[in-house]
Amino acid sequence: MRVQATGWDVGRANPEVETPAHGDAPTLLMSGTFDGPVGTRWAAAAATGLSHSRRLVFPGLGHSSLLESDCARSILVGYFDHPSGGYDTSCLDTLAVPPFDTG
Repeated sequence: MRVQATGWDVGRANPEVETPAHGDAPTLLMSGTFDGPVGTRWAAAAATGLSHSRRLVFPGLGHSSLLESDCARSILVGYFDHPSGGYDTSCLDTLAVPPFDTG
């Protein structure tokens, strides 16, 4: 979606800002299943141009998974220590979407 900010007199952004990122640096993309309407989709889209990316989705978490989850924090620390891989993500298997009570 393009928005023209005529009232702000800022002009148009260079069309290159809409070009998907491409690269081969190790990249960790983290999102939660409740990460707003587009969080996981944007991470998936970003991953397509990043040849050494890893996309992790945290069940039951939102946009602030690092604030809400020891698992997310431990994975991020592991990524910083070993960005090319080999860090432990097994804690993801212990996370689940909490049940909702509609009664």
